[in-house]
Amino acid sequence: MKVDLHLHDSKYSNDSRVSIAEIIEEAKKKGLDGIALTNHENIEVKKEVEELVKKYQFPIFPGVEYLTKDGDIVAFGVDKLPEEQLTAQEFIDYVNNCGGVCTAAHPFRTNNRGLKEKLNIVKGLTAIEGYNGSTQDIHNDMAA
Repeated sequence: MKVDLHLHDSKYSNDSRVSIAEIIEEAKKKGLDGIALTNHENIEVKKEVEELVKKYQFPIFPGVEYLTKDGDIVAFGVDKLPEEQLTAQEFIDYVNNCGGVCTAAHPFRTNNRGLKEKLNIVKGLTAIEGYNGSTQDIHNDMAA
């Protein structure tokens, strides 16, 4: 199954100008089997995912991109976000304790939102994002 695990939509994120319908249309054109909506510090899409899946007949996985004190982490399986900003390890532990999973988002991006050297320190990540469309090729290659 091919799924893009890091997407933002315009309804729940200022980081996007694309609607959920447009995302799904493009994902289908590209041959994806599903998408994950992972808006910044916002899990609101989770409330309507079941309805969206029925409407578009397309798998949608709700998640969140959370800015830790050390960089961005994409997480799945949480119903509530911490009230205060956590370190990467604290957030990974929080998500894992909720039964969820974490991915290091664009770890070598140069905007202070990647984990960079912390990748060698943190424990409990499920994956590392290798390729991100908003990240320079050299930094994607480092992650991959």
